Amino acid sequence: MCREDCLVSSPAGGAPSKPSLITTLRGPKVANMAVFDWVATGIGAFALSKVLKLHAATTFIILVALAIVIHHSMGIPTMLNAYLGLSTRDAVITARQSAV
Repeated sequence: MCREDCLVSSPAGGAPSKPSLITTLRGPKVANMAVFDWVATGIGAFALSKVLKLHAATTFIILVALAIVIHHSMGIPTMLNAYLGLSTRDAVITARQSAV
């Protein structure tokens, strides 16, 4: 497993910078997908379901479907899209490494 200091970039060879809040929140993963993303989608679905007068599970499914379509159409590789055959695992790993 990687030590914490290998997960953050070093500006111009200096000391490693602190990871951003979103990087820290998206760190814990299940099935190589960020737990934070799923929890945030669930909370968003619950709140949106109250506004739209839909069941929260229906709203969650709609949000996940939208995320799949939007990420795929914009060429953003995600692990969920890789599991669905719309992207590759290698593309996801490469995108994650270039983002750090």
